[in-house]
Amino acid sequence: MPLVSRDELADALIQALQKMPGRPPSEEEFERGVDEKCVELWEKDRREEEERQPTLKTIPRLFWKRDFTPNSIAEQTRREARIRLLKRQETLLLEQADLELCHNLVLQNATGILGHERIN
Repeated sequence: MPLVSRDELADALIQALQKMPGRPPSEEEFERGVDEKCVELWEKDRREEEERQPTLKTIPRLFWKRDFTPNSIAEQTRREARIRLLKRQETLLLEQADLELCHNLVLQNATGILGHERIN
């Protein structure tokens, strides 16, 4: 896949948004479109590599070299994906007050087993 500068990518996105009729896509629609495009590009790269190295059709590749070029699209994508993952994980975490409330409710509603003390 050829490397594209940030300016070229921004221009392409602006042109695509200007061509779109109506409202801009929602975040879910945008992410679905990005996922579809990524799968399409991945499949294209896989087919091209299989054409260059026919053994890949029968022997899977288990290791890919990472692109360590600073400010490359792969690095920016990896960084953005990590940020999104951390934000999703953050929404799953309970706040300290919620956690203490849940703990207190469990302690209040716990039934003791005969012969055992209740743990506080």
